[in-house]
Amino acid sequence: MDETHNKRPGMVDVIAQTAYFLVSPGARHITGQTIHVNGGAFTTR
Repeated sequence: MDETHNKRPGMVDVIAQTAYFLVSPGARHITGQTIHVNGGAFTTR
């Protein structure tokens, strides 16, 4: 948690919400992206 920008632990529901978004119509134009759901722990390329 000390390495994240938001200083919070990752929770299962956050991963689930991200996956839910990615299979929703709102994400239909997203292609070839890496989505880091890590609280900003890795900010480099």
